[in-house]
Amino acid sequence: MFKKTDTTPQYELFSTPSTQLGKRGSKKYDDPKAWHNQFYRNVTSKIDESIFSPLFKEGNMGAPMLLFG
Repeated sequence: MFKKTDTTPQYELFSTPSTQLGKRGSKKYDDPKAWHNQFYRNVTSKIDESIFSPLFKEGNMGAPMLLFG
């Protein structure tokens, strides 16, 4: 079953990546001007996921169908 990605994921207290990093690493990770945050905002989050919905069948727990076999 196709399910669109949540654009505002809510992390648990101890599962956010920045809490696992040190002070310096956390600051770099959370910086909105960092390349990885800009790439997510300008590229990854703009991908239209609905074009991939035919690859998923209903009731398949989000797993894509096998194309070969």
